[in-house]
Amino acid sequence: MSSFIAILSPAKLIDDQTHYPNLACTETIFSAEAAQLVGKLKKLTPDKLAAMMDMSHTLATETHARFANWKLPFSHQNAHPAMLMFKGEVYRGLQAHEFNPKQLEFAQKRLRILSGLYGIMRPLDLVMPYRLMMGTSFEPDKKTPNLYAFWKEKITAHLDKELGKKDVLINLASQEYFKVIDTKVLDRRIIECEFKEKKGNAFVTVNTYSKLARGKMARFIIDNQIKKPEDIQSFDYEKYTYNSKLSASDKFVFTRS
Repeated sequence: MSSFIAILSPAKLIDDQTHYPNLACTETIFSAEAAQLVGKLKKLTPDKLAAMMDMSHTLATETHARFANWKLPFSHQNAHPAMLMFKGEVYRGLQAHEFNPKQLEFAQKRLRILSGLYGIMRPLDLVMPYRLMMGTSFEPDKKTPNLYAFWKEKITAHLDKELGKKDVLINLASQEYFKVIDTKVLDRRIIECEFKEKKGNAFVTVNTYSKLARGKMARFIIDNQIKKPEDIQSFDYEKYTYNSKLSASDKFVFTRS
């Protein structure tokens, strides 16, 4: 019987105030690589960060300060569990702050979060707040033109180790993040999940609703301790249902009117 890992994107919106000192957290997998990236990012001025990330001067100044304060090792005083730090639409759907110990344990086993700074994170990995999207035009070094080139081999190799040969990758991440995985090298079955809304006589993807639904699907997986990838077809949160007519063997489409 095949098992699975589900992947999520991170979020721009974060909570950098709440700490969880009673949680048994883990160390990030690629902390040395993250430190390498931060070492170069620290040298950029707020103005350069603003131009590179297309953000306001206020946000660039905050981002600059976070990189300046970034240091290893992390602790509960300066860092946060990744899954609980992010607060965007996906994580509003996930509502991980409600998880009990059993749910946290299952999430740690089955969920992974892709990241421009940390590569790939387990839900309970301690991370310091940051802003660095995977698609940012940032050159880690002279031989590495962007973050995709920096992370692709590392993330793919890590997933290859985590997944058994018959295991499945369930993609709940955005295209910006998912394309960092070399699917040919990974050579696993990948299930894409799409969430669509009824508009007239057609079903269409509405980005905000889709993000929220990806988080709800992750929540459904955790709530029901899903064991087989096909079992996610019974997803029924927020009035979504599996649409067999629009789906394919490796593309699960969920719709609602």
